[in-house]
Amino acid sequence: MRKAISAGMTALAVIAAPSITHAQGQFREAVSERVTAADLNALTDARVAIVKSALQLTPDQEKYWPAIEDAIRSRAKIGKPDWKV
Repeated sequence: MRKAISAGMTALAVIAAPSITHAQGQFREAVSERVTAADLNALTDARVAIVKSALQLTPDQEKYWPAIEDAIRSRAKIGKPDWKV
């Protein structure tokens, strides 16, 4: 019984895998048509604001914030996804 279940699951995986990867490719194509550089910049702005708000910086810590914000924005530029893979 175990062998039959194992064989059935293997067959299902072999049959379903190509359709799943095809669906992922279609999703990436659809996303690339909708996501713009302005959208990614707005997302980065929102993330920066969330981090700053969550940290609740003291006035002494506030003077270090520009360097942190620059680092976040630099990382966002490097890490932008390539939707057309």
